[in-house]
Amino acid sequence: MLYNLREIVQSIETNCAKTNENMFEILKASSAASHQADSIVHTITEISAGAETSSIAIQSTAESVEKVAHIAKEVQNYAKSSEKVSAEMLMELTESKEVIRSLVEGINNLAKGNQQSLEIVKSLEDNAKKVGQIIQLVGDIGEQTNLLALNASIEAARAGQHGRGFAVVAEEVRKLADESANAVQGISSLIENIQSEVINVVNQITIQVQNADMEAHKGSRTNEVIEKMTKTILEVARSVEQISKLVDHQMEGIDKSAHQSREVAHIAEKTSESAMELAIATKQQAEIVDQVEALVDNLRIQSEILTTAITRFRK
Repeated sequence: MLYNLREIVQSIETNCAKTNENMFEILKASSAASHQADSIVHTITEISAGAETSSIAIQSTAESVEKVAHIAKEVQNYAKSSEKVSAEMLMELTESKEVIRSLVEGINNLAKGNQQSLEIVKSLEDNAKKVGQIIQLVGDIGEQTNLLALNASIEAARAGQHGRGFAVVAEEVRKLADESANAVQGISSLIENIQSEVINVVNQITIQVQNADMEAHKGSRTNEVIEKMTKTILEVARSVEQISKLVDHQMEGIDKSAHQSREVAHIAEKTSESAMELAIATKQQAEIVDQVEALVDNLRIQSEILTTAITRFRK
């Protein structure tokens, strides 16, 4: 029985030794695990802080992108508005150009009509001059007839009784010559008035023709200026349209960037939260490892006490 007891004690002693060895290994592993856990907690804490900082920075970037998107949207609206205004201006200039073209055409037609009227009035002036010349000729003939009638009366008086009938005829001819002269004088006065009025009309129509030519020239110049303005505004409209397209394309990129920034900010926020959770979990594991290490240390102490007791028992 004593032999069996010794075997039992020896077995206990052997097991205690093995237990001490295992506890020593466990203590080494626990210490290493605790150190690694502390290092992991520290690293994760830094990662969490960095993730939180990154989340704040990304959130700020996302807000900046949102502001840029808002500004770009306003630029897009202004570009659309400018494009619309340019199109309206182009339409109005086209209409104005058509109105001025019609006005210039009317002025040119008026100038042509005035020119034709001027030619007609000048023809009337020439005819009036010719009539005046004819009246002058008739007046001259009347004067000659009057002189001839006077001479005939003198000759009839010389002829005495035989020339009395001829004298009567000569007197009648002289009276007709006087009446013709008076009529010619009246007609000459009327012709002079007509010529004066015709000259006034010629002067007025000439001034109208000159004014019409000047207005037509101004209208043509205005049309040329409007044509240049139309080309310029057309180029501006094309440029604005191109800018509008570029802004639209830029808006697509900005919207996409804003969406991606929001997603990245959300991911960074989630990463920060996950890092915090992982840090807490790792810290809890480190605390558990510390507790295990403490239990193993207590077990080692109990094993040493047991070993000491066995040694005493063997003595």
